[in-house]
Amino acid sequence: MNFLNPGLAAIGLACIAVPILIHILMRRRRRPVPWGAMQFLLAAYRQQRRRMNLEQWLLLASRCLIVALIALAIGKPVLAALGAAEGIRARTVYILLDNSLTSQTSTSPGTASSGEFTALKESARTLLSTLSPGRGDRAALITLAGPARADVLPAAPDAAQVAQLVERTQPAASRADIEGALRLTRQAIQEEKDAAGSEAVVVVLSPFRSGAMDLARTLESLSTTSRPVRVIAESPAQTVADNVTIARAQPLRPLLITGDAGAAGPGTGSIPVRIELTRSGSLAQGVTQVRAWLASSGTQPPAQTAVVAWTPGQRTATAFVTLDARAATQDATLSVETDADALLGDNTFIRPIESVSTLRVALITPTLSAGASAIDTFASQDWLALALSPQTPNPLRAADASGIRLETVDPARLTAGAAAELSGAATIVVTQPHTLDAGGWRAIAAAAERGSFLIIVPPEAEAAHTWIDACVQALALPLSLSREPTSVGGDEGLALAPQSTLPPDEDLLALVRPELEELVKPVRVRKVLTLQPRSESAGTPAPATLLALADGTPFMISARTPSGSLVALWLAPPALSWTDLPAKPLMVPLLQELVRQGAGRSGPQRTLTAGNALRAVTGATELASTDGASLIRIAGDGTPLEPLRSQGLWNLRANDGRTLSTLAVNHDPAAGDTTPQRAEDVERWLSGLSREVSLLTSAPTGEAPAQSALSARRSAPPISFPLLIAAGAVALLELLLARWFSHAKVETSAGTAATATTSTTGSAAA
Repeated sequence: MNFLNPGLAAIGLACIAVPILIHILMRRRRRPVPWGAMQFLLAAYRQQRRRMNLEQWLLLASRCLIVALIALAIGKPVLAALGAAEGIRARTVYILLDNSLTSQTSTSPGTASSGEFTALKESARTLLSTLSPGRGDRAALITLAGPARADVLPAAPDAAQVAQLVERTQPAASRADIEGALRLTRQAIQEEKDAAGSEAVVVVLSPFRSGAMDLARTLESLSTTSRPVRVIAESPAQTVADNVTIARAQPLRPLLITGDAGAAGPGTGSIPVRIELTRSGSLAQGVTQVRAWLASSGTQPPAQTAVVAWTPGQRTATAFVTLDARAATQDATLSVETDADALLGDNTFIRPIESVSTLRVALITPTLSAGASAIDTFASQDWLALALSPQTPNPLRAADASGIRLETVDPARLTAGAAAELSGAATIVVTQPHTLDAGGWRAIAAAAERGSFLIIVPPEAEAAHTWIDACVQALALPLSLSREPTSVGGDEGLALAPQSTLPPDEDLLALVRPELEELVKPVRVRKVLTLQPRSESAGTPAPATLLALADGTPFMISARTPSGSLVALWLAPPALSWTDLPAKPLMVPLLQELVRQGAGRSGPQRTLTAGNALRAVTGATELASTDGASLIRIAGDGTPLEPLRSQGLWNLRANDGRTLSTLAVNHDPAAGDTTPQRAEDVERWLSGLSREVSLLTSAPTGEAPAQSALSARRSAPPISFPLLIAAGAVALLELLLARWFSHAKVETSAGTAATATTSTTGSAAA
């Protein structure tokens, strides 16, 4: 048995000895004094001795019971049934510990030792120290870094072990997943089998800054009809913390072709990098330095620096740096960092840069006439071959000066069993898709699964484009096209799609956009295939328009396959019967940039935001951190068995240990918002979980806020009233027994008085 006031209980129980001592002292022997009537009293005593002994024992027991009940009432025992009646119940405490990126905000900018996460862990340890296994208390631990993880669930009785797990918990780079944590908590509360009489307490330990919690989302109640839930939360951080977050670092040329003949070394010259920054806090005027470098083979060249001057109230900014890529190798990594501030976890950004010696392009076509026929007889594949290799009379030379190696593949040989025809091709250009059978489309789909960039050009001589169905089905593209071309009256001109409408990874023409804006103007289009309305499934992005007619009709679109490979679909072939594009200066830079950018952005995923889902490349069975400290297995569906929550570089490896690709995991930019939120807003938001919500504030008794909040009990007085009432009832019973056992009679009536007098006189005469 446990007591709320064990010291008082021990003292009170010791007082039971008092009535026993009094009873013993009252029975102490005295010197006998003989007198005449003694023999009559002794005879009466001998006849009543057994009854009198029983009466004395009953009185002694009742008096001891009175003292014991008062002692227990003051000590307040924690009993399951009694506690349920008084509000003292066993507690199941669910600790939701925020270890997201935002929780690492420091009150001393540039240092991590004083981060708010340290204070959150201290609150958790203090809270766990108030739990009593003897009373039946249990504790669960759920960390909030997305996706939320159940470190201890269901709740365990060993609070000390949970405290050790809290101490070992490390901060992550993802945003807090409060919805996922509450979903785990709600399920655990509902599934508890032995929860009768216990109290469920959910403790949310978070700084509640804007990057951690979105107060606009509605929370579903945790309470059930049979078991109410009490919610305790850390008081929101109120200090203003100035922070600059690297939202994105995008190399405008993601693929290095190390065999370019025009370069002055083994690399391809330079790589422009666009760096997007966001900031939060006071938003005062200030300056941020951005440093970027391209490291490879363990070496780090001097960083290139850009300076961002912030104006008051400015939240976003973009910086540009140009990096020398001549010494880059196949393991090159782009690294970006900013000055130290209140949140160190979002001051760096990494991204692997793919490098190839020669960019291999497979041109799927039955014939190729370029270089052997008059220009007016060229088909679309001839124009494409010339644009891909413009500096040589023979487009099929081993390698063009641009670093592109062009090879042709006969669609008749392209079957499912001959997929090796496309092995190693970074880009595949399909010029006569109507000549492909089902086996050919399966081979192309397999190449796309391996990461090849696809360019699909419709045939110029077909009246009905029935190949579209086989193409969309084989590649699982989220689009639908018309079967017949639409004539464009008046020969419409071309225009680049607005950059604001394109996702950053889909803008394949970003690097040459300024030049192309002038080159597209003279181009005229006579007819195109048109996009058909389509109901998009959840999570499937719609195709992006790269080039369009003046009236907005798409001319070239891009889409991604389920494996992540990129497909560029021309809605008009580069043939003079459809458009004069092949004869315009736009053709060569357009196709050259399309091939380079598409090959660099297609294929395996190279960057991942911490906490997001990953679909690994085909054949990958494990993820290994580049420092060798961690290893994560990959399931058969391509998803890691453990989500990636921390920043770092990972190698995706096959069963035989080969590295298939490199993945960079970066922080979640949304978690870098350090703007504080008002306590009343947080409390109002949490009220959706329970009707009983309290925030951890300073305790007036001097104890820690976490300890004070958890030890508070509604309708829990300092003594046990049921035991005190029981003591009063026993005291009343003792009074009645004492009166009854004394055999004293008080009679007031006249007749009774006369009888008593006569009896007394007679006795005296006797």
